[in-house]
Amino acid sequence: MPEIPAEFYLTPADVVNGTVITILDAGVVEDTEFQGKKRKTLKLQVEHRSQKMFWRPNARTQRALAASWGKQTEAWVGKKVVLDVVKMDISGVIKDVIHGRPAGV
Repeated sequence: MPEIPAEFYLTPADVVNGTVITILDAGVVEDTEFQGKKRKTLKLQVEHRSQKMFWRPNARTQRALAASWGKQTEAWVGKKVVLDVVKMDISGVIKDVIHGRPAGV
């Protein structure tokens, strides 16, 4: 399977606090590996500045979206998400992380 180039993924460098994106699909759950740990992650296609990109919302963001729109990601399609970048300790390293919340909430 061909790998999607990194520039097609939304990263903290793409986000200014208050950035609004639109969810374009229900997404897929993929097996991924991070720091030697295997896990399942949600990958959504979103529109950011008129460009289609992929985004892997973290667990906190997924909980916030599910609380407003339900756990079925099909219901998220067409919805807008407000993004912020926050600094978090990830395995002992401070990193920029994207947090999202439903727009208008």
